[in-house]
Amino acid sequence: MKTKLLILLTLISIGSLKAQDKFSLGLTGGAEYINYQFWGFPDSVKIDNFEAAFPKGNHQFKNLMNSKFGIRAAYSLNKICIDANLQYSSKDYMIDYDIKPTHFNNQTYHVYDKSRFRFRYLDFGANVGYMLFSESKLKVIPQVGFALSYRLSADSKTTWTDNREIVYKDFTDPLVQHESATILYALRVGVNLRYHLGEHLSIGLNPYFSQYLNQLAEKPMDRNPWAVGLSLGALYHF
Repeated sequence: MKTKLLILLTLISIGSLKAQDKFSLGLTGGAEYINYQFWGFPDSVKIDNFEAAFPKGNHQFKNLMNSKFGIRAAYSLNKICIDANLQYSSKDYMIDYDIKPTHFNNQTYHVYDKSRFRFRYLDFGANVGYMLFSESKLKVIPQVGFALSYRLSADSKTTWTDNREIVYKDFTDPLVQHESATILYALRVGVNLRYHLGEHLSIGLNPYFSQYLNQLAEKPMDRNPWAVGLSLGALYHF
């Protein structure tokens, strides 16, 4: 009798477990603010093997709000939730130059006004979470994970004081030459807020914090950057 009861309870447990197993697939995207931890502006610049003092001024690096979008897959096993995403992302920053045009012999010599450094990456992220709260259609899932980003392209767009724009591929811009990292690594913590619209469809909101383990570029940055972001998405549950 005890053996039959044990077998029955085991079958019920397996059936209950399988009923809660769910694979999901959907779209995701959002905004991310990256603090690159800039150390300051160089005192000199090297152009064609000639090093000259850079014009003094209050030149400023500026962090920017970046964007990303892509696909996401998720799998739920009871209260354990695992998800992975593949996204196309931007990781840009800007320099505002404090340089004024010069006037000589009735001519105006224009200079740099600002430069936007544009990086495009393919991001792969994976997270594991625990369903801390589940009430009706709302689920709250704290998550930890990692992200790996592979650089697809890098260039800079410089605007001059006469509104000319020049795009420098792979940072041939003589004023700020630096190599950007091919691969970036980051650890991430966040919360996935999921609201079910029906049996097979849900929408999600995911605020998160990321700490990068390496630098985008060594020359203008002092420490590894950190980021805060917000992702939105929709999942179809099979």
